[in-house]
Amino acid sequence: MQLLAFGKDPLPGWWPIAGLMEYRTIVAAVVGGLALALCGGIMLAQPMVVSATQATSASGGIEDTSIDPQAAEVAGAMEARSVEDEQAKESGQTPGPTSDSESAPKGEALPPGGLGAEPTSAATESRTESRRLPVPSAGELRTAENLVREVLASEFAAAKAPPQKSALAGKLLALALDTEDDPLARFALCTLARDLALEGFDLSRAWEAVQLLGRYYVVDESKLKTEIFERLVKETRGTVSAEANLMLIEGSIVAAREAALAGKSESVSRLLAVAQTVARRLDNPVIRQEVVQHAKAVESLLARWNAFSQALKTLEVNPSDPAARTTVGLWKCMVEGNWDAGLPYLVGGNQPTLAAVAALDLKARQSAVDPLTLAERWFEEAEKLEVPYRYRAVLRAKEWFQAGQENDPEIQKRWQPRLEAAFLAELALFPLQYGAVAEGNVALARAGAQVVGSTSAVGLTDGIIPPVVGPQGMAIAPYPCEWTVVLQDVYRLREIRVKLPDPGKSVQFFVLSVSPDGKNFQVLADHSKVPSAGWQRFIFLARPVKAIRLQGISHTGDKNFYVSELEAYTTAPAPWIVKTAPAAVPGAAGRRGRVLDPSERPGIRSRRVPAVGPSP
Repeated sequence: MQLLAFGKDPLPGWWPIAGLMEYRTIVAAVVGGLALALCGGIMLAQPMVVSATQATSASGGIEDTSIDPQAAEVAGAMEARSVEDEQAKESGQTPGPTSDSESAPKGEALPPGGLGAEPTSAATESRTESRRLPVPSAGELRTAENLVREVLASEFAAAKAPPQKSALAGKLLALALDTEDDPLARFALCTLARDLALEGFDLSRAWEAVQLLGRYYVVDESKLKTEIFERLVKETRGTVSAEANLMLIEGSIVAAREAALAGKSESVSRLLAVAQTVARRLDNPVIRQEVVQHAKAVESLLARWNAFSQALKTLEVNPSDPAARTTVGLWKCMVEGNWDAGLPYLVGGNQPTLAAVAALDLKARQSAVDPLTLAERWFEEAEKLEVPYRYRAVLRAKEWFQAGQENDPEIQKRWQPRLEAAFLAELALFPLQYGAVAEGNVALARAGAQVVGSTSAVGLTDGIIPPVVGPQGMAIAPYPCEWTVVLQDVYRLREIRVKLPDPGKSVQFFVLSVSPDGKNFQVLADHSKVPSAGWQRFIFLARPVKAIRLQGISHTGDKNFYVSELEAYTTAPAPWIVKTAPAAVPGAAGRRGRVLDPSERPGIRSRRVPAVGPSP
């Protein structure tokens, strides 16, 4: 189960997210198509957006390559109703409900590809006006939904509890994918799936349903996603765990960023209000402060979109206006990543050095230009740009470097600091969405984690909780001491647990830090003055982590510092949709002195997650 997936093969991002590297994946997470991955997907029960067919496979869903008989039955029912309507017209009768003949809502169409969508994303490929269909009228939709309910009457009757509603939502999404020749039936299946998912507190499938609507119909996706979060935040007050609340925060911030990229100011305000409302539920000032920082970043992005929009209007009157050309060029290159469209604007802009680099970049396509020279120029220019424009310029420099270095070890060594800067730029571009996602504890030795530090510390990552304090299965060293657990991949973590000796006559003090690259560490928890014993659990907003550092400060009863296990999770280790009594933390009675079996510690199934919106 994935908490909130916005992943690594997505756009670089320190949140989230919509395109953490591979814009398809990233955008899949927040803006993308159905594999959205919301990139995997966001879901209260399963944070990352997964494909509809995958989502339903566990509950008897249809196979991707087969044609579901119920999909055919729905289509047949729709066709039969269509024939009846035609016959009614010929006989002078009014087909269908007579009280719902109003025109279809126009919705709000996004420009081709959607502002801010990556050029290679599914969103860009599918959202052209020529391919998106108008929204059905209220009467047509009601008729179609009733037909779906008739065909699947037994399934709807059985879906009473949230898990059953969620499962049925997944089935309807799978049917929607199979219904390719009946737009009205597909629309009805998506809206019913969305509503059922919300009733089942399944954010992932609700998000996926909206993604499908946005892919095929002229709807305002940002508005629909806003309504999803506002409804969930209202209905889950006091009924979900802290992890679920964190996912609501992450998802609403990602959706707000997506809305800002499309200039949807109202949706941005409402989504950020959701994030701040949920943050107030948590007794965690660090998380509340993180939400404030993310909100400022989104608001800054929206302000830049407004400037970009105004610059476009200026260019309609004066196509050569230098300031407007720079504003448009920066947005297209540094925000959208659309260099082909943006470079010509920069060339005619009011920043001479930036214009010169842009001209050289364009020239490199028709004549011989040293790629390393161009990479150097972009790195230099990046230092002059403000955030977030700086990040994309650094990545452009990296692209030219990779085109010219030809795997030369000496060149790579010389450029290593800049390549590391490019990696950090990727993280900054897509916060909350960068990193691999896996099930289970990713800090296990068998998951590829390694430990370095003051003394041998295999006990930190062996999955064994020793029954007594001693050298077996524990990391022990005279304090002050330090151990660093280096993970196999850069994971999008949401929780870290540290097992200290159980409460007794003595307590310990420590500091826990994390790093996205294994070099630059940030303090996650400072317990240097907080007496600590037993399991220490830390949950936080998603962040990319490559290494975890534990610093033993002191121990009131001994000259040594003791720790028996360090665990890290990208997803919740146990169901967390509905709030229940606190579950026993790993290491309680019955788990001591043995290796945890697969049911207790699922094997690591790592996968890249797109960065954009809810994802696996």
